[in-house]
Amino acid sequence: MKISGTVAIVTGASRGIGRCLAAHLARRGATIALVARESRALEEAATIAREVSPGSLAIATDITSQAAVGSMVRTVLDHFGRVDILVNNAGRGAYGPFLDLAPQTLAEVMAVNFWGTVNCIQAVLPGMIARRSGHIVNLGAVDGKFAVAGDSVGASTKFAVVGLSEALRLELEPVGVHVTLVNPGAVDTESFRTDFATAPVNARRVVVSPERVASAVIDAIEQNRSEVTVPRFLGLAILARYLVPTLFWRVAARACPSPLH
Repeated sequence: MKISGTVAIVTGASRGIGRCLAAHLARRGATIALVARESRALEEAATIAREVSPGSLAIATDITSQAAVGSMVRTVLDHFGRVDILVNNAGRGAYGPFLDLAPQTLAEVMAVNFWGTVNCIQAVLPGMIARRSGHIVNLGAVDGKFAVAGDSVGASTKFAVVGLSEALRLELEPVGVHVTLVNPGAVDTESFRTDFATAPVNARRVVVSPERVASAVIDAIEQNRSEVTVPRFLGLAILARYLVPTLFWRVAARACPSPLH
């Protein structure tokens, strides 16, 4: 898809990948609706986007609320008349022994990572189908392809995003709506540094920048790619998980040992 002239919604846009991505899309000529819960940080991110895309909006929204998402999308439609690109970037994690994680934490992570994604897709999809045009980008994760010890909750939600993306890709392609799944490894964001502070060193060793992931998303949109892994070499690990599972799990157990040891 050609980005110039499009209208894009980016969730989780107040910091990290979303903030970088909003700036990238704006420089490519898109008008952006930046979405996040924190108004102050969101407005700061929107100020950057407006330097090259003056019409861009900052819309404080709790994506876990279907009603709030519906109101946000109506605001975008009232201003711009359509949504061409949706990037479901908002997310959070939770690392630690499964039994140590509070039930409320489990519910909150699923609400943001999975239901937030569902809410946004359901809100923009009728218009995309009617126009037979649109691009949905879902930020999954490498741990949505294979899990490691201590990441039971975050991985479960990302596995759900992967399944949702694959099913929607097949369902929507015939009506002109493209779905891209982007699977980053560890990303150097404030959320990662907080949520995975107690993870083993090996689990935190290969970390990429938010800028690198944002660039990969832009490339995927422009090239209509169905799936992207960042960094690319982790795609080999995903492949190994299916081709040589016994060996893969042995290596994974050593690289990311159980937090119960």
